[in-house]
Amino acid sequence: MSLTGATGQSGPEQNPPIGPGEIRFETFPAAPPIPAAGQVTVAWVNLDTGASGMAALEGAYPYYSKTVYTGSGNIRATVFGTIDLWSLPLCQSNPTFGNFIV
Repeated sequence: MSLTGATGQSGPEQNPPIGPGEIRFETFPAAPPIPAAGQVTVAWVNLDTGASGMAALEGAYPYYSKTVYTGSGNIRATVFGTIDLWSLPLCQSNPTFGNFIV
């Protein structure tokens, strides 16, 4: 078993650069062992406008990130993916959910 954390930060922010109407999603190791690789995706919906989207987080596992334009409003998002623990079979990670005001 391995634990990976996920965060979301809405803009505007200067460091890291996050524009108005955007959220930056990031992952980080929460408990060992740290997987050898993984693919992490964020899916979101703007509850005020109905806009929605999906995006793959980018970077070197386990430190992935992606800034997405959601527009202003109440955002519901989930982060999910797969992990590779070296010689073990590819595993699905449990999704995490969050609410954001942008």
